[in-house]
Amino acid sequence: MHTETLHDPIEVDAHFGPRGIRPMGFVWQGRRRVVRHVTCAWSERDGALIHRYFAVSDDDAVYALRFDARALRWHLMSVALGA
Repeated sequence: MHTETLHDPIEVDAHFGPRGIRPMGFVWQGRRRVVRHVTCAWSERDGALIHRYFAVSDDDAVYALRFDARALRWHLMSVALGA
């Protein structure tokens, strides 16, 4: 498995509900990725900011997504190919 560290801004389709945030899909490198599984979710504090992270997978790879609630922005932090 090859892991690539990134910090790419992406657009994410996500469900925001009483049980929290669930990424449903995103576009990266011009291709729509459908999230099949959310394998892990966690939060990290950076001063006053809280970043929410999600490890998600599709049929091709495992991705680490980060959501910044203050700026309402998503970033793709890493991708592990060959999942």
